[in-house]
Amino acid sequence: MERVSIETNCRSTAENASVASVTVAYNGARVLPRQMKAILGQTRGLGEIIVVDNGSSDGTAEMLRERYPQAEVMYSTIFQQLSLY
Repeated sequence: MERVSIETNCRSTAENASVASVTVAYNGARVLPRQMKAILGQTRGLGEIIVVDNGSSDGTAEMLRERYPQAEVMYSTIFQQLSLY
């Protein structure tokens, strides 16, 4: 059996790892452009960008689809169901 040091194994895993950004938003159309600019400006490329729209009524999902087609927009209403908003 080949012995691999933990340090070497972690380094090679980190070099090959894919990074994802996940954001949960509720009525974030006004503030998400600033966040998306920061996400897209990262020095390490992202494997995927996911934004979970939690039932926004301010056009969040539409804005994301129009301005950031590279982002996957998902929909959820779990917080509304829990009456947290």
